Amino acid sequence: MLYWGEGDSKLENGCVRLTNTNAEMIKIFNLFLQKICKVSKEKIRVYIILYPDLNEVICKKFWSKQCNIPENQFIKTQYIKGKHPTKRLSNGICMLHVSSRGLKEKIFTWLNLYQQELMRR
Repeated sequence: MLYWGEGDSKLENGCVRLTNTNAEMIKIFNLFLQKICKVSKEKIRVYIILYPDLNEVICKKFWSKQCNIPENQFIKTQYIKGKHPTKRLSNGICMLHVSSRGLKEKIFTWLNLYQQELMRR
């Protein structure tokens, strides 16, 4: 359900991605990838999106610890300007990423089957 609500919805790109600011959600999705989907930790990449005033080193350490993924699996950090000057995220935004069209198709199939099952009830 996390992927249904928060994941990348374009099948064509072949990327399984979930982006969020909530560390618990990121942890759960990481566990889903590794335990249910059998994705090895080494194939999971992490992107972080930061405001210019956030410290990249501190934020990478935070997300690395939350995801239990080493910093050498982090991809280039992106910086954005926030729309609201006082609502700041202290650790930025985290995106877990796996390049696998097959896995994405499998997740989409699971979501479709789940939706069908819910509609039958």
